[in-house]
Amino acid sequence: MRKCRLTFEKLGTAAYMSHLDLMRVFRRMFNRAEIAVKHSDGFNPHPILAAVLPLPLGQESVCEFLDVTLETEVGSFLRLPDLLNPQLPSGLHITGAYVPMMGAGEIELVRSELTAVSGEWPTVDQTINVEKTTKSGNVRRIEIRASSLRLEDARTLTATLPPDVSPQLAVSALGVEFCRIRRIAVYAKLGREFR
Repeated sequence: MRKCRLTFEKLGTAAYMSHLDLMRVFRRMFNRAEIAVKHSDGFNPHPILAAVLPLPLGQESVCEFLDVTLETEVGSFLRLPDLLNPQLPSGLHITGAYVPMMGAGEIELVRSELTAVSGEWPTVDQTINVEKTTKSGNVRRIEIRASSLRLEDARTLTATLPPDVSPQLAVSALGVEFCRIRRIAVYAKLGREFR
């Protein structure tokens, strides 16, 4: 058995695929490619797949991660994208496979590209205070520093935020009604690329 981390893109209409549906797609993908995945123990075993930092519904990404333990010997992980991509629907595309070097807890920052569908982004030159309701119902105040938001052009803003702060909070605080959100990078400590 070998642990493997797949990197994949989730674009276009696939952005509207829920997390549970995405996990079903990946289970079917491995079945169709005839690659055995480690299953849980017990009365009703199921494939053990773990999405690292799953996306909210409606957001796109060019850097998503799926951790899996393979039971089938596939040789080099470099072959996996070629074996798995034909089994995926449009909008999902495996871009790489490797042995995981970091745990999900090591993620420090997530960079997202926010594109305004209508209107333009206001100039951000001060800290933005937003409120986030936690799962327990408590309200948590979050400060989004101006340095973590960079205006690329009138319609595109890049936000580099901690993984527990949704870019949607910045969107609502800045008063833009509709925008497309795409995750473009995930970083570990000291600004290293998450692997």
